[in-house]
Amino acid sequence: MTISTKGAKATSGMPLTRRQAARGLGLLGAASTFNIIGRAKAATGKVVFYSTIPTNYASKMEDAFNKAHPNGPKLEMFFVNGFALFERAQAEYTSGRVAHDLIMLTDPSLFIPLKAANRLMNYASPELVNYPADQRDADGVWCNGRTVLTIYGFNTRLATQPDKYKGWTDFLDPKFSDGRIGIANALESGSTMQHFYNIWKHKDLGRKWWEELAKLKPAIVSGPSPLTKMNISGEAVLALNVDYNLYEESKRNAPIKAVYPKELVTASIIPMAIARSAPNPEGAKVVFDWWLSKEGQTVLRDVNSIYSPRADVPPLPGSPKFADLPIVVASTAELDANRDEMQRRFKEIFKL
Repeated sequence: MTISTKGAKATSGMPLTRRQAARGLGLLGAASTFNIIGRAKAATGKVVFYSTIPTNYASKMEDAFNKAHPNGPKLEMFFVNGFALFERAQAEYTSGRVAHDLIMLTDPSLFIPLKAANRLMNYASPELVNYPADQRDADGVWCNGRTVLTIYGFNTRLATQPDKYKGWTDFLDPKFSDGRIGIANALESGSTMQHFYNIWKHKDLGRKWWEELAKLKPAIVSGPSPLTKMNISGEAVLALNVDYNLYEESKRNAPIKAVYPKELVTASIIPMAIARSAPNPEGAKVVFDWWLSKEGQTVLRDVNSIYSPRADVPPLPGSPKFADLPIVVASTAELDANRDEMQRRFKEIFKL
């Protein structure tokens, strides 16, 4: 197996376990959450949004919001990779010095201990009705703010049988063993962990699929960005990836093509919430409402080349209809209950 150091490291190297998350958040003795219902009041001031959205997309969302709200509040977005963002927020909550108003995490199950520890505001935004029940918290604490599909791409110059690649079984191509298949590390990437779990549970793929992949000794990197570069260069002829990278590179005529596997397509929900101790709670509610609105989701679709769960936001031109894909969304509660076990299994299979 080849492990690359390309791309930013998301953590200090130690995966965040469910037990560590609960311990750090101080679940015992947490006060009950409070409820705030209704559209946000007029607000001004600065709103700090911690997110895992890459900076090139986040800056465009920041600009779009600020242009739409010239009288305030002013949105400032900060990017931190993967589980490291949770650890940073956790440190702020523990110290009592909360510097952010909103938070978005790639692992939705992390919102369960955050909610239990009373770290999040229970704000029932009027936009929540536009989202499926499995993509928002029943109490209005969090909602899916960004949807990312896990698919794969192949290099069109080096894959001599392009019509072959239809599903996940085709991804296990022995011609490209010893590092010429690339995947992301599920210990660092929340979307990859969700995908690992979904394939593990699939009746026809399951654990065996991951074990067969491990035998091919894939390159394992920190996330989708380095995989995209490897796929384009041909270093990885086949590469696990997220939909927006493949869509954007195909528009640039890069020599890669997207495959939406016939067995399943993992839709990773990336929730957002308002911190209970937010320095600017009213401003945070304005951002929260706008982000989840038709306007905000349309901007996000165009900026990030992704799907929106809102029925009134159609997919980008050339993209398959969301309803036509074999979409699987991992249960947030199941991810929370099984995170430690999934991390252990990933390390065991790939000998990490």
